[in-house]
Amino acid sequence: MTFPLQNLFTLIMITRVAVSAALAGSIWATVRGKSCQTCKMASGLSGGLPLARIGTAFYLLVLLATFLPRSAPAAWSLAAAAAAHVVLVTLLLKHRIICKNCLLIAAAAIVAAITTIALAPSSNLPAILAAPAGGVLILFAIGIAAASAARRSVQEAERLLAEIGKDLPPVASGTIKMVVLAKPQCWACEFLKETVLPELEREFAGIMEVEFRPAPPGTPAPTLLIYGKNPMPFIGAAPADQIAPMIRMVLGQKPEQRHDRSDQIAVSATARPIPA
Repeated sequence: MTFPLQNLFTLIMITRVAVSAALAGSIWATVRGKSCQTCKMASGLSGGLPLARIGTAFYLLVLLATFLPRSAPAAWSLAAAAAAHVVLVTLLLKHRIICKNCLLIAAAAIVAAITTIALAPSSNLPAILAAPAGGVLILFAIGIAAASAARRSVQEAERLLAEIGKDLPPVASGTIKMVVLAKPQCWACEFLKETVLPELEREFAGIMEVEFRPAPPGTPAPTLLIYGKNPMPFIGAAPADQIAPMIRMVLGQKPEQRHDRSDQIAVSATARPIPA
């Protein structure tokens, strides 16, 4: 299948515009990602992979290739990239994270893949095979990165549990002290404070004391350091029914055992301001 010269020029221009849009989105994420809350959440879902930097390098090379004589970006590479973006966007939407920049890059990658395949119809089969491979590859990479990040987070939480515990007064038998390591402008920390802790306070009324502290650099936020008979850390802002079993184990009880202490004095909470 061949195209008139004007149609070929149009397809090339569409490819260049689409790749340029994907490149611009990747550069923006690289430069502004650390100050964008949505970008931080997206990065957390990918296990901390430097996807913005990878995308910047990839789309820059592809864009340059469109200007080289007798050279065009390989359809299979853009098809694989488009599939990877579809997987990433699906993960974001599954967790109800709307990242406009991510959606822009994904749409641009899909358009570039389609126009590049149209430019080189003979590459249809490799592109079709490369698309699922790209999706599987990104899932595999995210899994490895997430597992590695989880191990580092657990090791850091256990270190802080021991370090901070040395400076705390002894916790009375049958009670717990929860030190919450949080960060400013942290949506997960706010969710924990406004939604999760009130539920835990009702269940463990009178036996739980909560203290907020700023999270050290590099520490996942929020991180819960729970002190009692069996001190344990908990990373993240999970629902109350997922944190409560951990609290019961810290108390030396069975995870499924529940408390009904609503007739007692409400929990004592000393919240230190989190520095901006």
